[in-house]
Amino acid sequence: MLSIIIHVHNNAEALVNCLNSIMAQGGGFEVILINNGSTDESAALCDKYRERDGRVQVIHMEESPAAAALNAGIKLAGGEYIHFTSPDGYMEEGAFEKVQPLLGKGTDIIFIETSVSKPKGHFDISTNNILRRLCQELPQGLWDKLISRELLIREDISFAEGDIWVELDFCITLHLHAKTYSATDFLFYHHTNEQELDFSKIMLTLSKWTGPAEAAYEDYQQIIHRWMAAMYSDLLLPNYSKLPAEYANSMSDFLWLLDVRKARRDKVAKALQAVLGLRIASYIMANYREPNLHRLRVEFWRGVNNAKSSYHRMRQNRK
Repeated sequence: MLSIIIHVHNNAEALVNCLNSIMAQGGGFEVILINNGSTDESAALCDKYRERDGRVQVIHMEESPAAAALNAGIKLAGGEYIHFTSPDGYMEEGAFEKVQPLLGKGTDIIFIETSVSKPKGHFDISTNNILRRLCQELPQGLWDKLISRELLIREDISFAEGDIWVELDFCITLHLHAKTYSATDFLFYHHTNEQELDFSKIMLTLSKWTGPAEAAYEDYQQIIHRWMAAMYSDLLLPNYSKLPAEYANSMSDFLWLLDVRKARRDKVAKALQAVLGLRIASYIMANYREPNLHRLRVEFWRGVNNAKSSYHRMRQNRK
């Protein structure tokens, strides 16, 4: 059975479409709605769906941090797998029935195909290999995976409450403990809303995972550093001007992360910082785009061929 956990906070307009797409599914599932201090029609809407269908459970709570609300949902969940669904998203028709064969395999994480992400191949490999793939980008999405509830219980994984990026923090912990993976080869979920980033929380998460949290996962230090390098180079550096002064001043303490990935972007950022300083380098990196080497090669050889053609025409005209 699937447990669909939805954190609701003033999402009444979008929630109807989300819930209708879920309630139209086949297969065994339950829906857990955590109404986190909503002041719009969300609370009444949650109760309406609970009265209409016994598979819907509702938790009403005073406005609290997202971590507290999500942990309350985990405690109530009874399914073998959990999906954290955004109230702005919706399920593909027939998705729950199609995923049933994968639920029986007992893997720790099932990557799902969404409208903005597609698993590459079928994952059923060792943790190290899958982490090497995952470390190419930040694993911050809660919505692109089904999570084994047994994994959360076995490893005592929950959302850390505090002034950090809780979704990313949770996903990092999740992947460092997961042992087996699988993936869907069909569209499961439509993700329609990207959350607004809080760069102060991102900075505090970076500090956590390059400090005390990292020490508990010594075997995965390189992978953690790659994730933190992506966070530093791709998110924090281009948005340096949006950081409060206390966090902006500590950015130079993490310049060593630009040496971790060996990426062209990071090399450019490091060179600019050394010559122009961190602030000016950040302005430039905010508009930096990786060059398309294939296109550059094509344009180069096209130019060479055009030059040759012009030269030969000139020789012919002289004759």
